[in-house]
Amino acid sequence: MASCQADTPVGVSFDTAFSGTEYKATNLNLDSIKTACNGLDYKVTLTNAEGTVLGTEATGKVSGTSLSIPLTDVSAKDVANVAVVIHS
Repeated sequence: MASCQADTPVGVSFDTAFSGTEYKATNLNLDSIKTACNGLDYKVTLTNAEGTVLGTEATGKVSGTSLSIPLTDVSAKDVANVAVVIHS
């Protein structure tokens, strides 16, 4: 099966808020998602530089060309990698 996203990378950004003594990533924003991906499932995992998973895997359905995924208790300074899978 061909990828709905093909050669176009998904854009990644974060919303942050200061909490306690550090900034927390409160939302993961994905953009530049091709319309061919609409209705497909997604999985997103955040990891630190050592590959340890931060928070919990986010899952859902793609609806549109961008997504805003709420995050819980993820230290912004620890996020090194974002893995996104869009699948049927």
